Amino acid sequence: MELEPRYWQTRKGDYTCPSCLREYGIEWRKRRLAAGLKVGGSKTWDPKKKEAWFKAYWANPANRARRAAYMRRYSKEPRLQERFHARWILSRAVKSGRIYRQPCVVCGRQPVDAHHPDYAKPLEVVWLCKPHHRIRHAKAKEALHDTE
Repeated sequence: MELEPRYWQTRKGDYTCPSCLREYGIEWRKRRLAAGLKVGGSKTWDPKKKEAWFKAYWANPANRARRAAYMRRYSKEPRLQERFHARWILSRAVKSGRIYRQPCVVCGRQPVDAHHPDYAKPLEVVWLCKPHHRIRHAKAKEALHDTE
């Protein structure tokens, strides 16, 4: 759920947040701009405050240890190891020139991502631009939920 209006919603006039039902209007936008803050979504956080917060967060040893433990568990999962290995093999093949990046099979645009329909066959990929790659994964996720 969106917590704040997007820029195209605030420019049109009034906006109601779907999660908290708070009313945002033209006056809200004017106050934000007068305070030197941006109006759109996640960009409203002051970059200096954000940097200071992350620096303090990662300075805490408990946070670093929790992240390290999570990454150790994540990297040992067999299904993810297969994905990582397939991506690594393809990356090496592209760098060595054995495989060339092709235009998107749907629209012909560049740059493209490699989509692995089957991670057991790391060099058999479908080249897709970012939007079509997202669509492909969304359809696969939808199909997975339909079978459950």
